[in-house]
Amino acid sequence: METHAEYQDGRVYVPLRFISEASNIPVQWEAGSNIAILNKDGNHHAPDYEQFQATAYSADPSENGGYGAMDYMGNPLKLGTVAVDPSVIPLGSKLYIEGYNFNGLPTGGMYAYATDTGGAVKGKRMDIFIPGSKQSVRKFGIQTIKVYRVPN
Repeated sequence: METHAEYQDGRVYVPLRFISEASNIPVQWEAGSNIAILNKDGNHHAPDYEQFQATAYSADPSENGGYGAMDYMGNPLKLGTVAVDPSVIPLGSKLYIEGYNFNGLPTGGMYAYATDTGGAVKGKRMDIFIPGSKQSVRKFGIQTIKVYRVPN
């Protein structure tokens, strides 16, 4: 092993490549997405993501069918809530989204939960909840993002 294991906060961290190769599972690094893909079958696998058109919304009642700061499932709106077309992404799905550019969202990407719907959210379109005023959130515009489905 070229790199040493590290002990941090009561846990031991070892390089993923060492563990996978010791288990005879090849690893491929997808530099464009910063994703390590373990592929026991030895074939090349592309990251499992889809491209969506994303917009953003606030807790303003005018953007939420008059309901205020609640999602479709009755949860309070919070960072990580996204509105989806349930025929494309089932409600309750855990997602990882990246590719957006907006001050107020985590840099690089974030985990999100599909717990909301919207009248204009159809097909591969997603509405990302961002805390703030309706006017500040509108600056998000329309952006192309990558959406990864994460097993719950």
